[in-house]
Amino acid sequence: MADLTARALTKPPNTNHTSPRSNLSIYPLNVPRHISADGLIPFLNQLGECADVESLELDFANLAKVTPAGLVALASLVAHRNRRSLATQFMGFDECCISSYLRRMDLPRQCGFAHLGEVEVVRDPKGRFIPLEEIDHPVDRVGSAFAEIIAPGGDDYGHPNAGLYGTAWYLITEIANNVRQHSQGRGFIAAQTTLRDGFIRIAIGDCGRGIPGSLKDAGYSWAQELTDEDIIARALEARISCKGSPTNEGVGLTLSSRLIDAMGGNLLIASGSGLHIRLKGEEPRRRGLSAGTRFPGTLITMTFRRSAAADFDQMFNKLKDLEIPLRPSVSPVSFEP
Repeated sequence: MADLTARALTKPPNTNHTSPRSNLSIYPLNVPRHISADGLIPFLNQLGECADVESLELDFANLAKVTPAGLVALASLVAHRNRRSLATQFMGFDECCISSYLRRMDLPRQCGFAHLGEVEVVRDPKGRFIPLEEIDHPVDRVGSAFAEIIAPGGDDYGHPNAGLYGTAWYLITEIANNVRQHSQGRGFIAAQTTLRDGFIRIAIGDCGRGIPGSLKDAGYSWAQELTDEDIIARALEARISCKGSPTNEGVGLTLSSRLIDAMGGNLLIASGSGLHIRLKGEEPRRRGLSAGTRFPGTLITMTFRRSAAADFDQMFNKLKDLEIPLRPSVSPVSFEP
């Protein structure tokens, strides 16, 4: 857990989108060594605790491993704070053993700290990463750009990577479209694929009003009564749309979650104070973040094996045959960061 003990600031920070101010109390957050696997949820708790403090120092000195989900969560946090003109600093960046990786993943620039420097993106034949990117242009272009790196050549009919390409493109465009349409905040995406373990990791997040806030604003009476984790579970049902009245819309997240489930993949959704988690082969779990903490927006992170996506067309057609627009989902998906 982060050290949140306030200490006096003798020289005010010069941060992005924030004017220097005197007499601020700085809250230091020591970024943990590993933001992956079991380390992700504790890190989300840390971010929730610090989301709205007046001045925040993110100390990267100890960070040694981070997944796309951790990068997207960090970018979303900083975007949230910038919208509120709250001071944020990156500390210990040059001491971080993966600082060059963080630069290649474009974390400093996307967070407004371009002075920390950039390096040329180098493609590693043993694994590919897709740098952090803001979702500020048409989602079809975002999906195509990411899918081409995840599954090179897969946009050609009959190509061996066609199934993987279709899977990545569908998941990215569906969820990114939700960010563009409903979040009312900046959205980010990052991904990674490694040949060594055969996994695809995709993370999409934003600094907006969150799934609970969106459904409450849409006028659903039940959303006013439920916890955030229960609202997220309801959002995985078909025909639950942020546009309000029941329609045949609102199936994008339902179909995406079922597609990941069909591949034996994993999913985590964090939004507001709620988490929706399912580990492979286990029942879905709903839980809240630490008492009094809220993730500033929504984070969706997906993991699945490359080989499991080969039959995308067959899987997707089977899902559509379930008449999802006509009845609620009975099997929300799973997660393993």
